[in-house]
Amino acid sequence: MRFKKYAEYAGGLQPMIAVPLVNVVFLVMVCAGFWLKYLILPAGMEVQLPRAMTSRAIQGPIVQVSVLDNGSMRLNGQELTIGQFMEFLKLTADRRQTVVINADSRAPWKYVVAVWEAIRASGLADCVMATNP
Repeated sequence: MRFKKYAEYAGGLQPMIAVPLVNVVFLVMVCAGFWLKYLILPAGMEVQLPRAMTSRAIQGPIVQVSVLDNGSMRLNGQELTIGQFMEFLKLTADRRQTVVINADSRAPWKYVVAVWEAIRASGLADCVMATNP
């Protein structure tokens, strides 16, 4: 009796090759799920805005300043001091811009007032507070 040296499968996808393929596809799906979870997150800081009864639409160029609950001030995600912020306003004085203060409802009021006073002292920009309607 003669036995074949190698077993042959009759067409289709061979079972030995299908198992690693399924494992690789599953691993790619799991990794893509983790990557998408971090890509979908909002690209900003979480600020709880206070409520307000009135509001108005803002037109023209906008600069958003965030005052966090620990009293720090951020512009475009970078922490600034009041002096650095006033210099930024002087550098961008040619654009008639509106500065929106996103003050956290838990932020100490003295820091919000300090930012507001810096904007008013520059005299180069309008200033509004961001709130939840």
